[in-house]
Amino acid sequence: MLYYRVLLCLALPLAVYGCKREAPSSTCASSSTSAENAATAQVPVASVQAAPPALASPTAEPVNLDRELRKWILRNRRPPKNFEDFAATSGVEIPPPPGGKKYVVDKTMHVVLANR
Repeated sequence: MLYYRVLLCLALPLAVYGCKREAPSSTCASSSTSAENAATAQVPVASVQAAPPALASPTAEPVNLDRELRKWILRNRRPPKNFEDFAATSGVEIPPPPGGKKYVVDKTMHVVLANR
């Protein structure tokens, strides 16, 4: 409880100070925008390249099915009957298993690959 009081005492002055700040004057803003426009006008067009379109999240982490299974168990307060029950009601996009394999939930509530 003491931790929250100290945190409140430190955060309150910062919030009040942030609310009293004034917007910059229009003359200062207009001079800075004209300087920015002049700087961008000097850049040759040939040196600016368009970025290639991003693929569908290539750096996204793969789905951790064990973690999602544990979340599902906590949310539903029961273990799934089988992997299909988990997959149908989890709301997680499950990647397809490798060829000749299928996902199953073992006795220790882990998602494993098994032969078909």
